Amino acid sequence: MTPPDIAPPRFPLVTRLPTGEEVTVRAVLPEDAGHVRTGFDQLSEQSRFFRFLNAHPALTESDLARIAAGNDADHMAIGALTREDHPAPMGIARYIRFAGAPERAEMAVTIVDRFQRRGLGRLLVTALGDQAVADGITCFVAFVHARNEGMLALLRGMGARTAARHGSELELHLPLPVARKAGA
Repeated sequence: MTPPDIAPPRFPLVTRLPTGEEVTVRAVLPEDAGHVRTGFDQLSEQSRFFRFLNAHPALTESDLARIAAGNDADHMAIGALTREDHPAPMGIARYIRFAGAPERAEMAVTIVDRFQRRGLGRLLVTALGDQAVADGITCFVAFVHARNEGMLALLRGMGARTAARHGSELELHLPLPVARKAGA
């Protein structure tokens, strides 16, 4: 049963990417640790670096537990899976609400390399943003490496603005709701 202080999840969502591929987007659960590990194993070294903002050759059990933790009003993770007999992980997006600023949440998106540049990032950010708005969040904050041109283009195309630079990282703020800017 959903606790009364959070909106009911808007998942699962079955849709098509602009490329025509069918995708299931749903909440990530603790039992999805295997999908998380498989998706991570399919990331290039550069994709891992851009996601974690440092060299990250492997996921630890602690990483897996954190990423696949249960969802609540302060933390939401959604994943995209192929629509096949044996669904394959395509990407994941999550937010964690800032304790001192409950209207804002840090968000991150990771797309498995072979599914990049197909509209999946936009789909996940939009779906996650819809859930965040339902949970009372008005702004996503994303920390993106300055050379991560794909993620910068995606977020800026959805209305994000650079708020600060921290060395090689840019802090972007994306006002919500993003659905009306998503074009999806």
